[in-house]
Amino acid sequence: MSARDATRSILSLLDSLQKLSPRLEGRKDDFQFLQALVESNEFHSLIKVHHEVSAATTSSSEAKCTNALTVCHSLAYDLETSRHPETQQLFDLLTSPHMDALVSVHDRVANKEYPAVYSTAAQGSPPSLDEESVTRVRIDKQNDPLGATVKTGKNGRVLISRVLHGGAADKSGLLHAGDIIHEINGTGVRGFSVDQVAELMVDLRGTVVFKITPAISDLRPKRRTQAPTYMRTYFSYDPQQDNQTPCPEAGLKFDYGEILHIVNQDDPNWWQAVQYSNKNNTQAGIIPSKFMKEKLLCLEEMNQQTPPKKKGRNKKSMYSPSDTGGAGERMVTYERVVKIEPQLGKPRPIMLVAPRGGPFDMETLRARIVQSNPQRFGSPVKHTSRPPKPREEERGQYEFVSRQRMERDIRNNHYVEHGYFSGHYYGTSIRSIRSIIDSGRTCILVLIPSAIKLVRTGELKPFVAYCRAPTIEEMKENWVPSGHIKESHIHDVVRQARHLEDTYGRYFDHNIHFHDVESARDEVIALVDRLAQEQQWVPASWQENTAP
Repeated sequence: MSARDATRSILSLLDSLQKLSPRLEGRKDDFQFLQALVESNEFHSLIKVHHEVSAATTSSSEAKCTNALTVCHSLAYDLETSRHPETQQLFDLLTSPHMDALVSVHDRVANKEYPAVYSTAAQGSPPSLDEESVTRVRIDKQNDPLGATVKTGKNGRVLISRVLHGGAADKSGLLHAGDIIHEINGTGVRGFSVDQVAELMVDLRGTVVFKITPAISDLRPKRRTQAPTYMRTYFSYDPQQDNQTPCPEAGLKFDYGEILHIVNQDDPNWWQAVQYSNKNNTQAGIIPSKFMKEKLLCLEEMNQQTPPKKKGRNKKSMYSPSDTGGAGERMVTYERVVKIEPQLGKPRPIMLVAPRGGPFDMETLRARIVQSNPQRFGSPVKHTSRPPKPREEERGQYEFVSRQRMERDIRNNHYVEHGYFSGHYYGTSIRSIRSIIDSGRTCILVLIPSAIKLVRTGELKPFVAYCRAPTIEEMKENWVPSGHIKESHIHDVVRQARHLEDTYGRYFDHNIHFHDVESARDEVIALVDRLAQEQQWVPASWQENTAP
């Protein structure tokens, strides 16, 4: 009825009342009250309001948006990594409990998911907890995986065990670990196995409707901003070969030495991570945590224990490291790392490591690098307690100090390596390395390999370049005819190289495929050029220990 028709009806009603009033029985004041009510402005306003409401309810009442909560969480997901103050303020607003509740109610009304009214008297018993708290959530799933793993519980229930970072479920913010799944697109899943649920979900596209009982909200993991955590891996991992992983299909395969972005550490045994080098994939995968991997390595070592070998006579080296470290080198699985900018005027030292003997003449390589540009490169002067030979002080080959001072400095760990030969001490001091760094030159270090652990600190920040031996065939073809090595010594070189890589390989930042001193010199100089321009991954402890 239009407003004009309503007015006509009121006038017709008043006219009828006036005509009927002589014939009506009853009190006269009742008729006057009714007539005054119909003629009042309030009554006419009420009719107009009724007309507007009727017009609104008869028009289309379809909601414009039925998944506003998904939109809000997707927007918050995109804003999460920004550090702009206004963006952070918007993120806090979108993820606040009040906004979450408001938009959730909007979606329920838009989807006409009104709470059911149960008749206890009719049914004889109150409804179950599942019936009272069941809700439907809609998630847009295209080609990307859903990003959720499930497990089975009591009475055939199917529960969400984890939500993977970056997947459709995580971006929507509507599914959480602990939610009970009743239906997926109308198909009941109670009594299904994990594999059956996975098969049901794998081919789903578009809008997927889940009928769930949400987990207790206080136990749900909260979306929060946190500083990015990056790890360098010291083992290779293939989830398809791991019989411990909770879900091989959701696992992340990686190689030794990769950088991983750890996005979730809520589970103490299984982390979620993405490969830093793969910028196109934001979907996280499951990897063993540091605790889990080290526990498995301990079990493997216990199962493979062999009787200790008899100690034989080992060839003594003049030098020994000031700190040889301790046990547990084989247990290193991950190392937290950060990216640093090149420091202007303070280039990182380059430490050269190679097998002993043959063409691996690291002293000659160091001399050639320094000679190529003495203003840019330098090497530390070694200390000794022996008296100088004639004119030796002038050449500056050694820094001569007293025996008492050198013994005191060795006790105080002022040397990265030291040795005792023919009644005298020799060594390389931290102070001599520091002096070259402070002069703005690149310090070229040739130390015994076991000294790496003492040099590798946030104070010195060395870059370790390993001169890798060629293959056996290459050594036979190139080095044996030229007299660089005897064929009978090739296997000794291979054995030494394997020992270096197994023992210290995790410290190597760069591999040089060593052919000869000249090509190695050119590669080291090119490496120094690159380090002066590019960011580099370093242990996070270096930043923490040098922070003001």
